[in-house]
Amino acid sequence: MTEAKKEEKKEEKKDNHISMYGSLVHLNGELLHSGNFVNKNVAIIGRYINSDPQSKCYTFASCDERRFLVHVDSFVFQGYNKNTIYQIIGHVTHDNLIAQETYEDWGANFGTSSWNKFVKLSHEFPNLF
Repeated sequence: MTEAKKEEKKEEKKDNHISMYGSLVHLNGELLHSGNFVNKNVAIIGRYINSDPQSKCYTFASCDERRFLVHVDSFVFQGYNKNTIYQIIGHVTHDNLIAQETYEDWGANFGTSSWNKFVKLSHEFPNLF
């Protein structure tokens, strides 16, 4: 598959996420932990760190290097690759945990600091994004 086709597929997936989950709010760790997004559908980028198999919780470092937890309640879930960056889509629970609905592997070399700038700007200027 050519690079152009791969990029086209990625864009298609992103469009499907938006139509499937309605309007997604992009967060960083600071915004997630603010408590302002409980029961909202969100997307957050994070680098996988480790897991607790008993609780089905996975620890990530967000694009602003804040830790956050993702809960996965699925028997078919195969896990994440360590130090890989993922986009997690789900809803925020009352304890600022993300209940994962889906995820996408964004590789090991994604520019998280640039993404953090995008997230901040999207909240500062919501009419533009």
